[in-house]
Amino acid sequence: MTQLYLKSFFNWKLILSVLEAFGALWILVSILDYFSQLPEFSSWLKTQWMLFCTFGILIGAYRSWPRLSYCYPLKNRDIQIEIKIKDLFRQKGAWVISTNTTFDIELSPDLISPESLQGQFTSRFYSNWRALDNVVTGQLETITPLENLSGDRRGKSKRYRFGETIHVSPSKDHSAYLVAISDLNEHGNASGSLDNLRQALAGLWDFVRTRGSHGNLSIPILGTGPTRLPQTREEIAIEIIRSFIAASAESTFCPKLTVVIHPSDVSEYGMDLQNLDNFLSLACKFNGVVSSETGNEALGQGIQ
Repeated sequence: MTQLYLKSFFNWKLILSVLEAFGALWILVSILDYFSQLPEFSSWLKTQWMLFCTFGILIGAYRSWPRLSYCYPLKNRDIQIEIKIKDLFRQKGAWVISTNTTFDIELSPDLISPESLQGQFTSRFYSNWRALDNVVTGQLETITPLENLSGDRRGKSKRYRFGETIHVSPSKDHSAYLVAISDLNEHGNASGSLDNLRQALAGLWDFVRTRGSHGNLSIPILGTGPTRLPQTREEIAIEIIRSFIAASAESTFCPKLTVVIHPSDVSEYGMDLQNLDNFLSLACKFNGVVSSETGNEALGQGIQ
């Protein structure tokens, strides 16, 4: 996180901000000097060049200090949407954890990588992967699978729909929604598409609306790991926000959605946070969601 701060801080924006601050201070000093008409005041100002420089640098640094959170209220809804640079598991509220349509849980190099989001969640909050698998298997008993896959497979054979979601609570302080966003082939490799992600998000929102806890929800940039979606992280973040806004037209099922971006993703992939901030601001302001008391505009239409 410190490296991200330094990299975001020491750039051309800092130089421009300092120069702009110097310009504004110079104009202010010139105006004061002109209206004072006192030679002593003019002489005194010339001796304060160190103070002038210090103020300019401080003002410029303050204006260019990197933001790690952008949050806006959704128009006509008691909902907030936030983009935050943080480790997902340090974020309060329920987490969204991506999984596969067969709900394979086993951690191994040939199936679910321990380095994946699902793998990290399992390792951090369960004694072993079988503990989580028992919980997942128990909940799936009441859900009819989409199909039974044939042939030799590395993982399970019962395949569920994209967007199938189950809720798990490894402790009283932690809870998560496991949502199916990708398929696993017979070799245990994951694959998915943007349409699959859209189906998964729709299924997730519906589950949270009908069976969720109505608390705050934190969601990572889904599909950028083992699922191998070709879209950039910025495009995925925008897709998540659009989907959530459209779903919120029907009801307020989540008071605050936080799209969590890991600090390493920002630096490694050069994500444009200002671009995401601009999008979020406009999306929340012009979302097309209108309450029944204010008008009859079509509800839940995402921004294109």
